[in-house]
Amino acid sequence: MLISIIIPAFSRRRKLELAARSAADQVGIAKKDIEIIIVDDASPVPLAPPNGVENARVIRLAKNVGAAGARNAGVSASSGEFIAFLDSDDSWRPKKLVSQLRLAERCARSHDISRTAFANAFYMPDRLAGDLEIRIPREASAIRDFVGGCWMC
Repeated sequence: MLISIIIPAFSRRRKLELAARSAADQVGIAKKDIEIIIVDDASPVPLAPPNGVENARVIRLAKNVGAAGARNAGVSASSGEFIAFLDSDDSWRPKKLVSQLRLAERCARSHDISRTAFANAFYMPDRLAGDLEIRIPREASAIRDFVGGCWMC
């Protein structure tokens, strides 16, 4: 089973390296079962795969299309049975993917999940107070609604 991790990026070379490493260092999933697709959204200086990050490749777009367009380009280039999105300025905890895969496996025992999207909440600092606030994706029954929120993690 292959998991495609799509990382849209515009510049941010240093933060991108941290994001890609957090994707590559997932616990409980074999390295061969992860492909990391970095979509360079026409950065002024072309991006390269971070050194030492296995199974990572860069797809460079000729013109800037924004995060959603870059994610779509990554999906088109992916080969995985599952697709996970990671922003270039974010990072994952080591057991994130294995936890989500277990949930998908439990759901698959009783439902057809071929057209299912799983989303999870995350914490983000409040810009004024600095306190952590939980961000919970809104409910969506159509894929258009699901991917419409920029704050989706």
